[in-house]
Amino acid sequence: MPELASKIWIIDDGLFTDTLERLGEARPIADQLACDVGVLIASAAAPAVETLFAHGADDVVHLNVTSTGVRTLLDAAIEHVVPLQPMVLFAPYERFGRSFAALLAVKTGWELISPALSVQMRRDDIVAMALDNSGRRTRQMVLDRHQSAIATIRAGVAEAVAPDRSRIGRFIKIEGISQTEPITEERQIAADPATTDIRYLERLIAGGRGLGDRTGFELLRRIADKLHAGVAASRMAVSPT
Repeated sequence: MPELASKIWIIDDGLFTDTLERLGEARPIADQLACDVGVLIASAAAPAVETLFAHGADDVVHLNVTSTGVRTLLDAAIEHVVPLQPMVLFAPYERFGRSFAALLAVKTGWELISPALSVQMRRDDIVAMALDNSGRRTRQMVLDRHQSAIATIRAGVAEAVAPDRSRIGRFIKIEGISQTEPITEERQIAADPATTDIRYLERLIAGGRGLGDRTGFELLRRIADKLHAGVAASRMAVSPT
């Protein structure tokens, strides 16, 4: 593939409404960093290139493939995007995007933000807001400019920018994907006891009213950290007096 300058990328298996939403999330970041936005579409049907340009793309790469899926998207990213060392690669959360993003993060060591609620520039930093493993709390992540990240965004969360039909860009079409060896990655990642629902933890340390006040529970939490355990409390300890 010809050398591209894009440092923010969107990858998808077709052109969908949420593709343009992720493009809308990427465009302001690229503008503030003075870099380009690339879109890689791996599909049998050619995407509407003019639509992608109008909504903020600078480079559009169409990878002409006969079938799509996690493996196809993974091979496409590894061959055509990973070597470019992008700052952020945006992927869908729906369809097979979440599985693709997790596999790519394991394969490359990139930061995984899934699902992201927003990825924006704040002063000189790229800051992401994402849901934690419980899906009920948010966490903030400041991305290292020298470390690539992959972010999935659910449909309807981001917003497409207003189309500018005068925008132009570069279009590249590639036939097929180079065959790679099958990828098998197995890894057990322990849940973080500090952020995981206690119903799903293997080890708990519980305290009651006898601990006294907040100081007692702070001591209990330090012990729990040493044992990689969660902290629970009796009903009496958390009931208002």
